[in-house]
Amino acid sequence: MLQLILVKNYAVIDEVELEFDAGFSVLTGETGAGKSILVDALGLVLGDRADASTVRHGAERAEVSVLFECPSDHPAAVWLEAHGLDDEGRCALRRLVTREGRSRAFINNQPVTLQDLRLIGGLLVDIHGQHAHQSLLHSATQRELLDAHGELTELAAQTAATFAAFKQAAAERDAQQARSSERDAQLELLRFQVAELEQLALEDGEQQALTAEQSRLANVDRLLQGLNESLDRLYESDDGAAYAQVAQARRTLEGLLEHDPGLQIAAERLAAAEIELQEAASDLARYRERLEADPQRLDYVSGRLAKIRALARRHRVEDGALAGLLPVLHERLEGGREIPRRHQQPVDATGVGARREPQVGRVGRFRRSRRARFGPARRARHDARAFAGGRGRQDGRSRRRERLGPNRIPGSPEPRPALYRAG
Repeated sequence: MLQLILVKNYAVIDEVELEFDAGFSVLTGETGAGKSILVDALGLVLGDRADASTVRHGAERAEVSVLFECPSDHPAAVWLEAHGLDDEGRCALRRLVTREGRSRAFINNQPVTLQDLRLIGGLLVDIHGQHAHQSLLHSATQRELLDAHGELTELAAQTAATFAAFKQAAAERDAQQARSSERDAQLELLRFQVAELEQLALEDGEQQALTAEQSRLANVDRLLQGLNESLDRLYESDDGAAYAQVAQARRTLEGLLEHDPGLQIAAERLAAAEIELQEAASDLARYRERLEADPQRLDYVSGRLAKIRALARRHRVEDGALAGLLPVLHERLEGGREIPRRHQQPVDATGVGARREPQVGRVGRFRRSRRARFGPARRARHDARAFAGGRGRQDGRSRRRERLGPNRIPGSPEPRPALYRAG
């Protein structure tokens, strides 16, 4: 029952509040008194389209509120409870419209969408007249009346439940297909990554070796300069080379051994140092002979290192860990191939394991129900016309079954489900 209407800053209304008692209420007044404005305001709070023109001139916003009393068995109370908006048998609707044209809706002080407001409004109010809230203009109401007239309410409810189950099954099928497509895309990516790494053929430690080689080839001139200076100071210089100085010191100590044998150990150490210096000089000389500039090799090493670093960034691993990534990707690829595909099963919206009844069976039930409603006399006339001249449908159907064989499809060896029951 409608208990209260509160309108603020709507159209030409500053503020008005109407309370209603139980029973029949009538609003009367002369033309221009505001009766239609109240009805329009009620339509606004029930979900009608709102715009800035509904806000009173000079006001920031318009507000319309209504209060209903809803018994527990009322459809609106059931809807409120199902959506978690119930408030002890009360239903308060409120609509705010700003002068910019934006609006907000509330049910029992909870913000809701405009669609929710229209749904609950359709359960609470029926405005008779040229208005969008006339229930007979709603296709859902028309279907309900038609089903009720044909005594098909229970069948309509079963159909709605079956259709909802079908939609859910279709959604699950689409989700499964999406997962299958995602799996295929992941496998394709893995194949591409594996082929890419196999083509690279990176070996363990190769990246570190290539880095050292790149550094050597890129600094040949600096290395040669340093080697020449080192060899010159160590062995090749005619004036003050380290090897010559050590050799001279050794010879001097050996000449003093006859005066003090205690210098023998120092002389031996100088001799060993002389040998080490000579070997170090030989190693440096051989290294210098092998060292030469090779621009082509430098380009190859630099390009391969760039490819290794690019692949490492693409796979989000360190450069040194790229060589060990290929076995991991092989394992992932083999594991992905072993995942079985789920075959698409026919959607059974009537329940798991339930046997579907052929459509003709439902038609048969409809025909039997029609015969039951027609009565004996009409059935007799119908049967007389159907079997007149010995060419009834039953005889034709029998001859057809004898000619084709029981449960056989013309041109096919496969049996088909029975379309009707005998008897």
